[in-house]
Amino acid sequence: MILARQRIGAAFGGAEGYVAMLARALRDRGADVRLMAQRIGEDVSRDEFPVIRAPDRPFNLWGVWLFSRFVRQYLERHPGETVISFDRVPGVDFFRAGDGCHAAYMDAMGCGALDRLSLKHLLMLSLERRMFAHPKLRLVIANSKMGADEIQREYGVPSEKIRIIYTGLAPGRALLPKSDARSKLGLDESLRVLLFAGHHYERKGLSTLLQSIGIMDKKGHRAAVKRNWILLVAGKGDADTYRLAAKGLGIHDSVVFLGPCDLDAYFAAADLFVLPTRYDPLARVCLEAARAGLPVMTTRRNGFCEWLNESDGFILERPTDADTLARMIERAFTINLEDAGRRLQSKVAHLTIERNAEEILECLKVFGGK
Repeated sequence: MILARQRIGAAFGGAEGYVAMLARALRDRGADVRLMAQRIGEDVSRDEFPVIRAPDRPFNLWGVWLFSRFVRQYLERHPGETVISFDRVPGVDFFRAGDGCHAAYMDAMGCGALDRLSLKHLLMLSLERRMFAHPKLRLVIANSKMGADEIQREYGVPSEKIRIIYTGLAPGRALLPKSDARSKLGLDESLRVLLFAGHHYERKGLSTLLQSIGIMDKKGHRAAVKRNWILLVAGKGDADTYRLAAKGLGIHDSVVFLGPCDLDAYFAAADLFVLPTRYDPLARVCLEAARAGLPVMTTRRNGFCEWLNESDGFILERPTDADTLARMIERAFTINLEDAGRRLQSKVAHLTIERNAEEILECLKVFGGK
């Protein structure tokens, strides 16, 4: 089988890293796996899988179109091949909808009429619409109920063509005890440590999180309460813009931008993982935080919320509602967060990449893949 994605490897992002992990898990279960991509990350060794190289272009939009055309042309020349595409390609048999539904994404991001006429959105919608309507499409693999519901609602894909297979993780490393992790990172034991991680800060809701912390900080000043928190921001984004925003809110000295980094030590040191994302079919970093035993606070627009207990108060209904998020964070520190983290950790423990691979292989048997 061929796993097709423009870029494959953890350096490019969570979705791209997932494809590499899945490829290994499928291979370990006897599948003959090849990769089709424009770029392969350094974490995927050259001799690990046969690679079918697609032409690449530095202009991202042109690259999207080129890759879709390359996969289609390959399928025309090799009609018997099983290709699981992780990008929108009309004419594929199997599509893994890890990026969700672009039509729903535009709604969630508040795209106006002019935005929707941009070349990027027009191309993505065209590829998506043609793919879901194509008679060759046998199966859509969604990674959350939210994602499956959106595809049905926007494109009328029948439920019998959709399977929900939640994202799985590879085995993790043992984490340091919290006190040791904080000592290693130079964080005081008494601090309330919030962790945010993700690429594309705007979509992931960093602005809302900073605003909510600014609200909490003002309340603390009015009550003459000494600031006792820190926000750690990991991942790729326009850090300078958000540093200025934090400075404008008067909280810049308690917000640390880490950049892309290994998250294990920060998972171990933090009290609460907060991702007020505006759109994520299922943010894998939330699953990673939960596996590490960290309680997760996110939004209704993240498919990961399907794993959260409503009663815990960790689901933000409107992703841009900074006032409510501030109250939620304050309330979180009135409960036993370690207990909440352990409950969530237990709930997601079965979401492994091994189980993921087995479920996908079973689907291929049912729907005629090889």
